[in-house]
Amino acid sequence: ERWMENLSAAVALNPEHLSCYGLKVEEGTPLFAVKDTAGLPGDEEQADMYLQTVEFLKQYGYVQYEISNFARPGYESRHNLKYWDCDEYLGIGPAAHSFIDGRRFFFPRDIESFIAGCEPTDDGKGGSFEEYLMLRLRLNKGLVFSEVEERFGHGVPEDIIKKCIEFSKAGLTVCDSEHIALTRQGFLVSNAVISELI
Repeated sequence: ERWMENLSAAVALNPEHLSCYGLKVEEGTPLFAVKDTAGLPGDEEQADMYLQTVEFLKQYGYVQYEISNFARPGYESRHNLKYWDCDEYLGIGPAAHSFIDGRRFFFPRDIESFIAGCEPTDDGKGGSFEEYLMLRLRLNKGLVFSEVEERFGHGVPEDIIKKCIEFSKAGLTVCDSEHIALTRQGFLVSNAVISELI
């Protein structure tokens, strides 16, 4: 009830975009130390809240274009879509990450060393098909076969399509001649589905 009140209040402000991420309690944080007594919703309740959010926002004209992001048509976050499309980006500042020419790198979380002109730390190669698949399956439109062919020069491997068909029988994916995408139920267990597909 409190969540729906908060969501209603947010919609009443008429924003073009809403991000509705589930809270992940990280080990080593003050909240993690009290998580069992903090009254946080369990997995089932979070799943119900998520599905209720998707339906509620749809009624108000918000399109779910990514697992946790909703927008009025034409107001999708171009900034975040660069990450999910595996496009290049440049981050400047302490702890900023970048992806340029197939390489990932980042600056240390230290403002003094950044001001002093420290070199970024190499974070390895990026932009592989597996990474692209993982990121694109976060999007409502999923992995589009023609875009895979254009980007990588090959189609989606047959074993991935076969696994996707199996997941579709459980209602977790949609597989057709043009794309692979997660359903709303699939979004709830996206990490497990994507791990299996990869």
